[in-house]
Amino acid sequence: MKNSLSFEAPAHTLAQLLKLHDEAFVRSAYKAILGRNPDQVGLENYLSQVRAGIHKAHILAELARSPEGRLKAAPVQGLHLAIAQYAKHASSVWVRMFRRLGNASVESTDRQLRIMDNRLYLVEQAVAQQTSQFVELLTLPPGLARTFAELKAAIAEKQRE
Repeated sequence: MKNSLSFEAPAHTLAQLLKLHDEAFVRSAYKAILGRNPDQVGLENYLSQVRAGIHKAHILAELARSPEGRLKAAPVQGLHLAIAQYAKHASSVWVRMFRRLGNASVESTDRQLRIMDNRLYLVEQAVAQQTSQFVELLTLPPGLARTFAELKAAIAEKQRE
């Protein structure tokens, strides 16, 4: 399954990081940029940003430009592009306001698409987990399955009384 919540292989490029979703993205970003697992506050902060549709490149740039990120100077291939784009958007208030007026609907649509993409990923993960549990139930040992059937019949009998 793609982007599962198991965090096996570390991401070493911007493209690899941007393909991840939700908690997997936040944890991998911390590992790649700061060289450590996220603390609870950082995890919750960036997870809420991802779920609110904040662009992942923006989050990566924030981590890289943080005091800790500057000290680590992580070798994430392509990260400098995200930082440059972030710096370009972090210009003066007036420039940002005019840019927003011109791109408000496009940015809003992009953000909504990122929110939906993340929510679909979470639904996919939940369905996969439920499917796995369902398969486990279907593969009950014969003795346990018979006991379950007997229990079900006994409950049905009690309900008829």
